[in-house]
Formats: sequence, structure tokens, C-alpha cells
Amino acid sequence: MDKKKRFTKVELGLGILALLLLTAIAYKVFESLNERNNLAKATLNCRQIITAMRIYSSDCSGTYPDARGTVSKTANHAFRKLFEEQILDNEMIFGCPLSPFAPDGVIADSHIEPNSSKFYKAVQAGENHWAMTAELEDSSSGSFPLLYENPVSATWPPKWNADMSENPVRGRAWKSGIIVGLNDSSVSLEPLASAHGAAVGLRPDPETGKALFEAAFDEAEAASDDPFKVEVLGVE
Repeated sequence: MDKKKRFTKVELGLGILALLLLTAIAYKVFESLNERNNLAKATLNCRQIITAMRIYSSDCSGTYPDARGTVSKTANHAFRKLFEEQILDNEMIFGCPLSPFAPDGVIADSHIEPNSSKFYKAVQAGENHWAMTAELEDSSSGSFPLLYENPVSATWPPKWNADMSENPVRGRAWKSGIIVGLNDSSVSLEPLASAHGAAVGLRPDPETGKALFEAAFDEAEAASDDPFKVEVLGVE
């Protein structure tokens, strides 16, 4: 009788252990699927914004909405022009999963003062996740980063907070990297140089020793007769 009881307790212990293991595996699978779903949404948003910018450039002599002569202190200001030109009518694509910046869906005000922009409510402060490189044109190098997730600060080359991966704070990264859209309209998840750090750049290419942003700058500078300048338009 005692042996039977002891055997039953062992079986119970093994059963609990197996249940815990299955729960842990299921959680990891769910976490992985959830991350992939979030990354897919973010990548789609990035592609849609770049498409809208390309449509804008086709109507504006190849320039993007931040072009010189316009007031574009931040990416928010530049993106608002996409609504003013009636290229976009939905600001939700400027959001991103696990971001502190969330569009509210309101882009226009029917009760506006004369000479005011009807779309001043589009991508207001706190409603845009995406930063961009200023003063590029659609004829600029296709390998130049055009659109990317908001960095820690609007400095070149941009850096992100790896310590706060997948936490809704400014400059946060994904566990696997940062979503970057290039001027050729391609979008990819680029790995960071380190999984730890409050200001981390992208991982350098093992062959050139240069990360994506630095390599693009060097290429553009070498091809330019004048001193090449670059600026990050951050978010507000």
C-alpha cells in the first residue's frame, strides 16, 4: 500500500512537471507568434508610408514632403503634407505595435479658421512612430534609409534603446532589431549591434565594417560634388 502511494505521488509530480513544461513551450510559441504578427503590422505600415511618399514625389518633381522651403521641423510636419495633398486619408499607418505613439484617427476639423490647414489634426504630437531622413529625393540612392522607427534622438546615425526592447517608450527596439525602409521602397528588419544599451546603432556589415546608415552616407558623400549633409527628422 505504501509503495503504491509513493508511486502515485511520483506520477503526480511527473504530471505536474510535464504540464509546466508544456505551458512554458506554449507561452514561448505564443510570444513568438505575437512578435511576428506585430512585426508584420509594423512592416506593412512602413511600406504604406513609403508608397505615399513616392506618390507625393511623383507630383512634386521628385522631392519628398520635407523638401527645402517647407516647414518640416519633425517627421510629423512632413507627413501631414500627405494629407494636405489628399494622398492619405487614414493616419493609423503612422502607428506601430508596442509604441508610445498612437494615432487617434482624427485628421481634419470641419470648424476651422480661414487660411488654416484643414488637416492640422493629422499626425499631431504623440501620433507618429516613424522618423525619416531629411532632404532625400526619389532619385537619391536606393540604398539610403528613408523611413525607420523613431530613434532615441534625432541625430545621425540614429540609435535605439535595446534595453527597452518591446516596451512602449521612445526609441525602443524589437528584440530582433529595427524596421528600416530604404529609398528603393524595400523594407527589412535590421539587427542592432548589441542586445544591450540605451543608444545602440545597427549591426555593422562583417565585410565592410560599416552599418547601414554609415555606409549609405559614405556612398552618397562619395558621389556628391558638394559637401553632403544629412539630418534625421524625428517624432514629436
